[in-house]
Amino acid sequence: FEADRWRLMVHDRQAGTTRELLPTFDANADVYQFTADNAAILINTMDRGREKLYRVDLRTRQTPARAVPVISDANNVAFSVDRDGRTVAFLRDAADRPAEVYVARL
Repeated sequence: FEADRWRLMVHDRQAGTTRELLPTFDANADVYQFTADNAAILINTMDRGREKLYRVDLRTRQTPARAVPVISDANNVAFSVDRDGRTVAFLRDAADRPAEVYVARL
């Protein structure tokens, strides 16, 4: 048996508790980063053979948290969020064309 699912855990320092952020999310949190205001986490994950970017709002305190697709068209890799957390740059590629740099607003 091998469990390849990588869970994303959140620790509340004030309460001293730890919980899984996305227990029903059926994908790995391969790469993640907090937004500039720490109000959300951006998660880069593989889904059905494509790299996609999801956003998890931390302000709602929704249990379980919900991962909302931000960029899910085609195959997207190498996400980089700008300093103010409003824009993301990434590479999009496909079998029939080379990688190109894209920019999107969050």
